Amino acid sequence: MYVAEDISRRAGGKTILDGVSLALPPGTVTVLVGPDGAGKSTLLRIMAGGLPPSRGRVLLHGRDLAAWRPAELAGVRSVLSQSTGLAFGFRVEDVVRMGLPRHGVAEPPAALVAWGLEVVGLADAAGRDCTTLSGGEQQRVHLARVLVQLKAAPADGRARYLFLDEPTTGLDLAHQLLLLDIARRHARAGGGVLAVLHDLNLAAQVADTVVALDGGRVVAEGTPEAVITDRLLTQVYGVDLRVNQASARVFVLPVAG
Repeated sequence: MYVAEDISRRAGGKTILDGVSLALPPGTVTVLVGPDGAGKSTLLRIMAGGLPPSRGRVLLHGRDLAAWRPAELAGVRSVLSQSTGLAFGFRVEDVVRMGLPRHGVAEPPAALVAWGLEVVGLADAAGRDCTTLSGGEQQRVHLARVLVQLKAAPADGRARYLFLDEPTTGLDLAHQLLLLDIARRHARAGGGVLAVLHDLNLAAQVADTVVALDGGRVVAEGTPEAVITDRLLTQVYGVDLRVNQASARVFVLPVAG
């Protein structure tokens, strides 16, 4: 279990997060939603270990996150950040290989890299210069890297967590849906997923739990149907939105003027 307890974060004299608590059970996908500046990416970074909280703590499998050695943490948690551009002409397969640990790889490295590229639909691009790819293709290369990072760690019975910060940026519709399917499959296999998504319809499609943030606080948490409602979204985003819950999943549309 991954747990954030009473997390607060201040920076530049401003409160970014204020007393946020969140649990990420294995086997589930949790999606953070909310307007710009709500604290979504900051919360994800703190839970991933990339940013210290001003108050509170994060526990992973019962241990304070600060007590984990970086190499050990890398075996149970991987992070796909918002900005993943490359300034140098690495080959695609070499970028994916960066996700492998130096020692204790569970499978042959070449097989792991090939598996990762196959999962994201880039099996034929292994030898290409990564800087020649489109932005969406580069995002998928980095997705392969973080997936390989988790798969490479020896099996030890502990749930592994995938953190995705606005992962659909630059992806076309087909590959947005592919990414969501990868997240769902990771959860079905017993892992946990925490994602920041701006598209409420994608959030409703993939999430077991939606957490709405506003002003650095959790204002709603629950199933997509419970959280993504007309009233809450109009309150949080400040625009008129209507939610169609006639189907199995909610669908959000703006109100026509």
